[in-house]
Amino acid sequence: GLVAIGLPLAGCNSHSVRTVSVEATRAAPVPIPEHLLLDAGIDIFDPGIEYLEEGKSTTTPSVRKAEAVHTTYNVANTMQNTGNWGAVRIIPTAQSETDVYVSGKIVKSDGESLTLKITVRDSSEKQWYSRTYSDTLSQYAYDKSLRQKQEPFQRLYNDIARDMEDHMRRIPALQREELREISKLRF
Repeated sequence: GLVAIGLPLAGCNSHSVRTVSVEATRAAPVPIPEHLLLDAGIDIFDPGIEYLEEGKSTTTPSVRKAEAVHTTYNVANTMQNTGNWGAVRIIPTAQSETDVYVSGKIVKSDGESLTLKITVRDSSEKQWYSRTYSDTLSQYAYDKSLRQKQEPFQRLYNDIARDMEDHMRRIPALQREELREISKLRF
């Protein structure tokens, strides 16, 4: 029985699929008119240091702080690359008036899994939503040949950008223009 089990497993090992499929961010099918593009400000994510278990954690507070900056940058970059937003900026602690404000917190990050809690609100102080996003990588995510092509957790960043866009598209044009006016008045 041992040989019979070993052979099928050996067959499975010979099929090294080295691609990690990630659905690309989508650009607007019809470009959004410039006066309806909302600017987004993303606060540097909270590193979630309180979630680190002393003695059990594989990371340190300083590493987690660096990850917070890195994940913030990746969300901003992903949003900007869709072309579905106006200016997308990383802002310090909500000190900038913007149409849409994104805050986040790292709930879990261990190199294999990433969990972020993301909260989105607009310039009228209305909260759009607060959601938790998680992704676990395949064993090939850090393969050098793939690593240069995309960020390992790009699927998670795409999900965040897609959900924000879906919510924004449900807001009527007149209301989007009002959000832009509120931002200008606050500025």
